[in-house]
Amino acid sequence: TRYYWGGHFAHGGRPIREASNKNFLPTSEYAESKLPTFAFGPAYMLSGDLTDWVSKGHQDGKLNKLRLEDVSVGLWMRQAQESGLSVLRDSFPGMGCTSGYHIHEMTQDQMRCLWKNEQELLVNNTDGGIANICCGCADQGGLMGLGR
Repeated sequence: TRYYWGGHFAHGGRPIREASNKNFLPTSEYAESKLPTFAFGPAYMLSGDLTDWVSKGHQDGKLNKLRLEDVSVGLWMRQAQESGLSVLRDSFPGMGCTSGYHIHEMTQDQMRCLWKNEQELLVNNTDGGIANICCGCADQGGLMGLGR
């Protein structure tokens, strides 16, 4: 997929202007009252063509780097879209496990359940009726929920 950006996204946030906060963003660096949509948490993905676009934009002096790396990437992706690129934004969870994604900060019970379900698939070569080996999905009691 061309121009792919995947992650756990925040929308409509406001910059923190308190200098003592670790996420402080001064108006001298970012004057807008709302942050761009940005991916946050332990992981996000950019396709190679997007990383090439960002690299070239930095070399040409067209992209600015903010002190908050995740917000910087959000700003760059907004600029990519404004330049005419059709960026595909794909949301996935920031923590836990949901269909197709296994990300850090899972509980011990979730890890045990995931391991049990994985073994069911591998050892018995069957899914045992398990459509999703994860032990909690966003639509089943929350991202980190154990609702199975």
